[in-house]
Amino acid sequence: MSVSRFEIGQCYFLLGYYDQRFRFPYIQTFVFTGKNLDNPQRKSEDLWFFQEPQSFIERGPSTPQDGTDNPEIMIVKKDGLEGFVDWSGLIEGLMANKKDSKGK
Repeated sequence: MSVSRFEIGQCYFLLGYYDQRFRFPYIQTFVFTGKNLDNPQRKSEDLWFFQEPQSFIERGPSTPQDGTDNPEIMIVKKDGLEGFVDWSGLIEGLMANKKDSKGK
């Protein structure tokens, strides 16, 4: 997924599997809250901010100023974004791995 395709307030997923045969998926859900929220004029590596949906729904977007050790916020560097998918990516990933798991 292109880094420019993340939209603030939209839902994204991390899809993983508990086993090597792709039989038991786990899905983590996050809301994208913005880029470089800790420093908009960042000169070094960009950072993308994601928040757990429950806290986003209950309190709105959290910011880094809300606490650097805030467990509701996930801060991701560019190379970590490759694991995030949108709704269609989630469905495609589940379907592809479901097909692969049948023959193994």
